[in-house]
Amino acid sequence: MIILLVLFISGIICCYGRIISATMSYNFNHRFVFKKKHRKKDTLYRFLIVSTSQMLISAFIVANLHRMIGGKEVLSKISTDFLLFFMFYYF
Repeated sequence: MIILLVLFISGIICCYGRIISATMSYNFNHRFVFKKKHRKKDTLYRFLIVSTSQMLISAFIVANLHRMIGGKEVLSKISTDFLLFFMFYYF
């Protein structure tokens, strides 16, 4: 029972961390990348689509790569996110 409670609390903390990180990232991108030339509503939708897609694709690839190859999961995560960064840069 205590283990489930700890997992639940850590899941909530992780979600809050992702929300804060996404908010900071969006504000940074809106200010410096989009240079406030576009409406905030338009850039927010695009940012949410790109960041959510990138997160889901990354999780899928890392899980499968780690399952097939083995080794340290963090190395799979770093290489996957590195490649996805350049793929989504042009999106």
